[in-house]
Amino acid sequence: MNLEVFEGAVTAEEAVQASYLERQRRLYMYVDLRTDGVRLDLFRHLPEKELHILSNQISVACNGRNGVTEKLARRLEYEIGIPFGFFDQPLPARELRASLARGVRLVRKLAKYDLDQQWMKRSKNKITQVMGAAGGYRGVSKTLYLEVIAALKPKKEDGLSALARIGAEALSSANKGKPDAREKAMEKLAETTKGIPLYAQVLADLEGKKIG
Repeated sequence: MNLEVFEGAVTAEEAVQASYLERQRRLYMYVDLRTDGVRLDLFRHLPEKELHILSNQISVACNGRNGVTEKLARRLEYEIGIPFGFFDQPLPARELRASLARGVRLVRKLAKYDLDQQWMKRSKNKITQVMGAAGGYRGVSKTLYLEVIAALKPKKEDGLSALARIGAEALSSANKGKPDAREKAMEKLAETTKGIPLYAQVLADLEGKKIG
């Protein structure tokens, strides 16, 4: 077993448990970056019965605080075809930095944009993957990054934001002596505020007064 120093581990048992969780994180990252989060793609060469057993073992290891034991790590490395001890070593730094940068960029974009509803319905696991990537626990491949970017949609304004924006457009148009533009803005304002009593009253007051 590769010896690593795990911050916060006081006893040997705590260090062993920390190693299980670190292998779990590395397995997640490897699967996310190499197969876009579909871990079974790594083991489809196995007979169905063996695939089912190994899949259950991985599910247990990846859920909660169980982690990946040394025995399971060696089995996974063998079946994937990667070097012995791979999951006891950090993944390539360049690959990790690129994934982290993608994750941070996507989280920032998600604060400014909405996601296509149809994409969201079929991609809940991918959303979890993206949110975890910003903290370095999950990975985002270039393929997933581009997929999420393609699913971004402009955020819908709430009624108050729309009222403020369109009202400002109407006022600006009036101040610039553009009555046609003002009328169009007022029509948009009427459509936006339809069915909202308070906004409708504000609109009526505006229509009864000269703007500017």
